[in-house]
Order: sequence, then C-alpha cells, then structure tokens
Amino acid sequence: MTARNRGTMRSFTAAALAMSVGLMLLPACSGDDSSNGAGSPTGASSSAAPSVAVKAVGFDETYRTDDGVLVQITAIDDSKLGPFPDTGDPDAKEGDPFVQFTMKTTNSTKSTLESVPTVVLRYGPEKTVATEVRVDELDGAQELEPNEAYDYTVGFIIPKESYDQVVMEMTVTLDPLRTVVFAGSITPS
Repeated sequence: MTARNRGTMRSFTAAALAMSVGLMLLPACSGDDSSNGAGSPTGASSSAAPSVAVKAVGFDETYRTDDGVLVQITAIDDSKLGPFPDTGDPDAKEGDPFVQFTMKTTNSTKSTLESVPTVVLRYGPEKTVATEVRVDELDGAQELEPNEAYDYTVGFIIPKESYDQVVMEMTVTLDPLRTVVFAGSITPS
C-alpha cells in the first residue's frame, strides 16, 4: 500500500466512522432551535468522545473538547458552482448554489495530534444528508503541534428553505476519537 493509498483509505475510514457516529448523535441534536440566525441549541456542551450524550453547539460558537481541541466555524458563505463542479450530485451544474463553511481546528493540547477532518452535514426535518462540494483538497491527516491551527473550507448543497435546520457532524481525530457537532440555523453571507 502506498502512502497516497493510505491517506485515501484513512479518509474513507474516517468518513464511514463519521457517518456511524452521526447516526448515534442525531437524537441528541434534534431539539427545536427557536433562535434567530445562527444560534445555539439549548443545553449545548462539548465532549471529547462521541456518545448518545454528545451535545451540539451553535454555528456561531467554538466547540471545545475536554482535552483542549477547539473547532470553530469562522465563516458561512453562499457560493455558486463553477464549471466542472466537483460534487457527488450528477445533476449539479455551473451556477447552482451551495454553502461554504470555513473552519478552524486549533490544537490546544500539550501533544501533537493527527487531525482527520471528516464532515457530514444533514438538513431539514428528515435530516437529509447534504451533497458535498469539494472546495479545499483535504489531503488526509494533518499533524497539528500544540497551539497550532489548521484552516479549511468545506461546501454542501443545502436548500435555502432548510437553513433553519442544519446539523454538521465532524470527526476531528481518530486516535483518540474526537467528534464535534454544530446544530441550528445558518445565515450565509
């Protein structure tokens, strides 16, 4: 197995793991969010390990794990697909709208961590899985030294009428497993 294949395999493994964790997390994130804009769900807290007790934070908040990994969404922007869109939607075409989430992961722990950012986004009352639009090339794992940060952008096709019901589940690291969840409404600029 080559180094490139290991990175690809790691990404597929992380994606499968994130989907599995996401299914467990949805009941914890399905509360009503009556806030205006990108508010946080009631009773939001963070956890370093996924479980049915994992709570979500709002899209305008920083998610903090117990051991000091910080994840925040620094921008949410409306965008349009360019020519030859890189997405899993076979019907996607140039000019179609999508939403970009610019994220920042900061290692505030005392040791190096291997970040494997894998994001699954669901929207609407049925928690439909959003189609990803590849914006940044997430090239497998990223080594983060203590106090180092990593910025990246992910994109998803989300119907505007579902902007008030969005759940983003992200696997940050695999060893140990750290999963973060953002939920609520979004207001792209």
